[in-house]
Amino acid sequence: MSEWCDVCGGESWITRIIDDEVVPYRCSCFKRRLTLAFLGPELAKAPNRRSHLYCPQIDPQTGDMVGDLTLDNLFITGCWAEAAQHLRWAVGAKNYDDPSFTFKMVPDEMLLRVFLGDFSYKSRSVKVRDDIETYNNLSDLVGGHSLLIVRLGKLGHTNRAAGNVLLEALNLRGAQSLPTWLIEEGAVHFGPDHKFYNDEVGRYIQDNFETIDVGGDVEAERQLAVQLAELRLESASMSTEETDPAPVEESRDRFRADEKRAGYNRPRQWRGSRPRKSGKLSGVGL
Repeated sequence: MSEWCDVCGGESWITRIIDDEVVPYRCSCFKRRLTLAFLGPELAKAPNRRSHLYCPQIDPQTGDMVGDLTLDNLFITGCWAEAAQHLRWAVGAKNYDDPSFTFKMVPDEMLLRVFLGDFSYKSRSVKVRDDIETYNNLSDLVGGHSLLIVRLGKLGHTNRAAGNVLLEALNLRGAQSLPTWLIEEGAVHFGPDHKFYNDEVGRYIQDNFETIDVGGDVEAERQLAVQLAELRLESASMSTEETDPAPVEESRDRFRADEKRAGYNRPRQWRGSRPRKSGKLSGVGL
């Protein structure tokens, strides 16, 4: 059901009378919902602000269109709170000007999982694989969209193939002449210690990407990431600690005492070897 709107009453459509003819129009609330669905949950939560990542204008000297960085390969640094605001403006405004524009934003760990076959058609449940997105290879994930946005720093374990997987994804985009944006969030620095970094992918990014810093309190974001990691380790260690057996024994003794007071006799259980059978069973001599 649509959310309530004072203009259309939640119907998503309004009507106007033009030359004695009733003409339906889409309400602005419907267009807003379409925009939020296009942005996705991650960017829809970000505040809307103007960004230099998409500010198209005509160069008076050359007559060329400039200011549209959605056509270029970018390596974006800064904290995610700032980057999300710039991304929201860039892809939202671009889609408004060009409805054929599409984008896909994925975490870097998804590149590796698709490469390993976790999202292939055969690996999905038979009941749901026809109703959900499947990616049989890396090209299915990274190809086709006008812009691919990769959030770096989401892989939680080390994998030797990670750097080569990222390089293959960038090569696939380059072969199709399609731009890619790499987001280095402030919590994780993309360098030799990064799980998706190797020398070859580092050189490729240096040669083919323009670095843009969107700012923000990067140090605070990194400290927050460290604190969250420490909390996860602390909660994991607490869950693995052995419980004290004394309260358990005390509760069990109290429960048995209550049974005796209530006149309940627990059935006796055999201990040791089973008793020897004697006599005869029907049809069988012992």
